Amino acid sequence: MKKTDLWQFDKGGRKSYLLFFVFLIAHCSLPQELVANRTVIAGQVLGTENPAKLIYMTEHQDGQISVTDSIFHTELSIDRTTMIHLVYQSQRWDIYVEPGDSIHLVFDHYDLLNFAKSLQYTGDHALENQALFELRNLLNFGLGGELDFYLVAQPAFRERMIELENSANEYLRSKVLNLPRFSPTFQDWAQAYASFSIDYHLEKYALGQQEIHFDPASIRTLRNGPEPSIAKDSSGLKENVELLDVTPYRMYLRYALRNNHRANLLKHHLPDQNEQLLWTIESALRDPALKEYAKFNYFRGHLANGGLARIEDEVYEFLEHSKNPQYKARLQQQLENWKGLFTGAEAPPFALPDLGGLQKNLGDFHGRYLYVDVWATWCKPCRDEFPALAKLRAHYRDHPDLVFLGISIDKNKEAWKELVLKLELEGIQLFAGPQSSFQQDYRIKGIPHYLLIDKQGKLLDYSAPLPSSEEIRMVLDDLIEN
Repeated sequence: MKKTDLWQFDKGGRKSYLLFFVFLIAHCSLPQELVANRTVIAGQVLGTENPAKLIYMTEHQDGQISVTDSIFHTELSIDRTTMIHLVYQSQRWDIYVEPGDSIHLVFDHYDLLNFAKSLQYTGDHALENQALFELRNLLNFGLGGELDFYLVAQPAFRERMIELENSANEYLRSKVLNLPRFSPTFQDWAQAYASFSIDYHLEKYALGQQEIHFDPASIRTLRNGPEPSIAKDSSGLKENVELLDVTPYRMYLRYALRNNHRANLLKHHLPDQNEQLLWTIESALRDPALKEYAKFNYFRGHLANGGLARIEDEVYEFLEHSKNPQYKARLQQQLENWKGLFTGAEAPPFALPDLGGLQKNLGDFHGRYLYVDVWATWCKPCRDEFPALAKLRAHYRDHPDLVFLGISIDKNKEAWKELVLKLELEGIQLFAGPQSSFQQDYRIKGIPHYLLIDKQGKLLDYSAPLPSSEEIRMVLDDLIEN
């Protein structure tokens, strides 16, 4: 590997070889068999010295790369050719990676609107990644803003999809295919990247149209150019486990499964949402490895945002039977992060002020069930639940052993007080504020979020049903009766 492949800009824009020596020292200290699978992603974010994060995602890995003094550097264990999806603020893109690669990139923090002009690659597969970035830009931004793209009527959408695919095919023919500087693997993946970006748009459009009988195949028939040879089952999904490393294929699979799930909601009446989703995966996919990936991806997303609530049995069953050690390791790592918030665990203690400034502790409610609504004034979905929550409070008004507790994570305490008084919100209203110990201890990632805590201060349900759900009254009735 040439040293010049590892150059990096310093703060003045001059070339620096610091990262090369860091890279060299680190690799000299590792056994050769480990070095072969260590992939370096490093670079510089020009125009800022503030701490930031670069998010990365693969088929089974995800994490954050810290940006410190504008520099970032990480090493990932990559055992096969793959694509890594990167996210920096509003920008998303993919890089093509082979085991042992050292990939370096530079872009401008203050020119994200012109991200395509500032992004530069050096190191391994710089040409491939530049081509992949140009292809992604064409597929995602060539026809205007994304919001407008998914709101057009079906005839206009069909026309735009044809234009989009024609442009992608022309780019592939002129810039990628049959060129000796690109490996056959990259050329195949570039074609799959374009093809499944189109399919992803189709599935996302169908889902957004909220038409159960809308058939994306009616648009696919108008497509030009080759498609990968991929098996389809009765659900119409394209199955190819070898393409799970291609980011748009994973996105396509996600939205295609969501469309199948939405159709199944009308045909089958399964009592539990998780059961419905897992049933869709089982019925829509034939390939066992794809089924395993789809379940893993669902569990990974659920654990990232909602903990183990309502999927505990399913997750442990998956861990017991999964044949993929990487999936198992990732889920076990996530489970470790949620230790202490499982059903039956002691709820983390809190002490928060009410409207009058009086501190309320979790222990103050010992001997009563708590239905906790975590919300904020700026959260429209939170406010949309208020009417159903008011009806719920009224329905259980004569049950003193059930307490309705609102906890705000607002920045502005006065705005919280004003809205509580204006809407005459009942129940006990407490203020936690943003990024409080309460929010951190309970790992609240999104709102509205509802908790159920039992009479002994233990978690009954970390992700309790919404006030507007049909399920919540059955859950509360069962508590009160028992």
